[in-house]
Parts: sequence; C-alpha cells; structure tokens
Amino acid sequence: MALTVDSDQKVAVLLSALGKLPPHRGVTFRGRTLGSEFGGEGQVVVTRELTATSRSVAVATENFTVPALHVVIA
Repeated sequence: MALTVDSDQKVAVLLSALGKLPPHRGVTFRGRTLGSEFGGEGQVVVTRELTATSRSVAVATENFTVPALHVVIA
C-alpha cells in the first residue's frame, strides 16, 4: 500500500526543510525565457512566493542558453 500525502502536507514539509537552511543575503540570478510572465524588461518584480534562483549565472541561465536574466537582491 502506497503512502499518500496531500498537497498541504507536502508544502508544510518543504517549508519546514527550507526554514532549516541558513539565510542568504546577497545577489542571486534567475534565467528568463522570451515567453516568461515573470517580469519583463526594465520591470522591478516583488514576490512573496518561493522563487527558484541560483548563485551561479551559468546555472540560472542553463549554461547561457536563455535570452534574459533576472538579478535578485535579498
């Protein structure tokens, strides 16, 4: 019998795990594809949601294959 976990429990587990990580203050990056709805050229984006970023520009841009880059300052 498979163990099933509902979405609320998964989110709670994820947030608990993330809460145990040390905070990061500084600059991170997020690649942006042409069709992305996550901010446009010249826009400032403020989010209260989880947003995947990387400290590495190469990782954030999939080895420099995306046409744009967000710089995230925390």
